[in-house]
This record gives sequence, structure tokens and C-alpha cells, in this order.
Amino acid sequence: MGYYRRFDSIGIICLNKWGISDSQVRCYDEDSGKEIFEQSGNSTIFTSYGEGECTFIIRGMHERGIAEIDVNYGEKSVIDWEKLSERLCSECLEKFENMTSKEADLADGQFKDVCLVDFKTGEVYSLEDWHTWYMIRDYYVMIDYGDDNAHITIFYAPVRKND
Repeated sequence: MGYYRRFDSIGIICLNKWGISDSQVRCYDEDSGKEIFEQSGNSTIFTSYGEGECTFIIRGMHERGIAEIDVNYGEKSVIDWEKLSERLCSECLEKFENMTSKEADLADGQFKDVCLVDFKTGEVYSLEDWHTWYMIRDYYVMIDYGDDNAHITIFYAPVRKND
């Protein structure tokens, strides 16, 4: 995830496949890591991790500071703790364990393998259906759930200051 730590943004992770995508809520130069303000238009990214796995459709409106993510869960979209422990250092694995341990009773031990991540802090956020919103630093995140899917809207909403 080191590549993404340069960006002040929110991402989404498919844990079983370790696929990481930026929400496109803001636009950054990939080489310098600096935000690009002259970039107009929208972006759309479609990512599929295979049969029975999760898919993401990400629509970024970076000049407005808005992003939408549609997540479709497959039948294999449950965290595989063995795979995750092979991929992550103990400190990173602990973040995911902490995220889920608080909610173990609600999920009956079956957690979705998709979560949000704050690229700046490395904190992870559950997408289980009892979470309908988050305030992640300067980002307001709304989450609507359907059967085996989630629709996420992210707004870049820094505190307004009187100049």
C-alpha cells in the first residue's frame, strides 16, 4: 500500500485478492504525488477480481471532490484470515483484526472482504451493513446497502475557514 500513502484520499480494498483502488475523490500526479487542480472531467474505473469475488465500479468527480463506488460482493467475498496473515505484517494484520473484533457478535464471524482505507493514516473501515456513514478526517462517507452490494458516496469536505 506504500504507493497510495502519498495521496490524501480514501481507498477501497478487496482483502482476499489484495486489490487496492483509489476512490478518485481527488486527482493526483502519479509521479510527484501532488494534487492536480486543472484536471477537469470525470473518471470511471471498473475492477473485477474474478468469478465469485467482489467487483468495484468507481466514478470520480475530482474537480468537485465527490466519488461514488458501487461494490458487488460475490459468494467468495468473506475474509480469508489465512491468506491475509500471509500477506500482511503483524502490525497491519492487527488493524484488520481490531476492525472486526469490535463487531464479531454482529457478523457471526463472517466479515466481508472489502473495506475502506484512509491512505494518509492507514486506518481501515468496515463495510458491514450496520455502518451507514463515516467521517474520515476531511471526508464524509455515506453507505447504502442492497442485497450483496453497497453504494458508497464520498465527499471531500474540509472544515471551512474564514480567510
